[in-house]
Amino acid sequence: MKKILLALTLSFGSTTAFSQESSEIKVGIGDATTFEALFDLENIVVDIFDAIFTGNTHQSHLSMDFPYLFVDYRFPLSNKVKIGAQVGYFGYSGTTQTFNRENFLIDQKDVKNSIVTFMPGLDYRYFERNKFKMYGNVMLGLAFISTKYDGDKESDTNFIYQINPIGFSYGDNTSIFAEFGLGVSIANLGVKFKL
Repeated sequence: MKKILLALTLSFGSTTAFSQESSEIKVGIGDATTFEALFDLENIVVDIFDAIFTGNTHQSHLSMDFPYLFVDYRFPLSNKVKIGAQVGYFGYSGTTQTFNRENFLIDQKDVKNSIVTFMPGLDYRYFERNKFKMYGNVMLGLAFISTKYDGDKESDTNFIYQINPIGFSYGDNTSIFAEFGLGVSIANLGVKFKL
């Protein structure tokens, strides 16, 4: 009988602790600078191969049209761990130019990139005091890229990630947050809402 009472007490205690956590939705904005750097690196590699085999060189002049906007849902697995997914959008536009061996412009195109992301992920809270919380998260997913070149349209799908070892939030039912890491963005800011 004592064992049954102990088991019920422990079960009730863990259920009570678990029930203190709730699902949450985050709405935020990120800088998307890491993705821009990877895009520039990809263009450099393509440019090197093209210069070796055709003698042509390329230049891209792209700038962000739309910062990284995202909505994130998290469900608690325990007092410290939450799982969920993030959906986001951002875009770039500009021009690409192609030059021949004599450095004459042989082609110029207007470019517009629209990127939609979907990243399942996991959050781990490692510090909490009153309304202040510190946490980290890891997300891995897909980026669906739509590119328009002077009327032509291409689609591509790439793996994408976001690793934020440092995240802060302040508040109870509604809180502000800031996350810092690598992946789509270096910095993400926004608001969390408990459901």
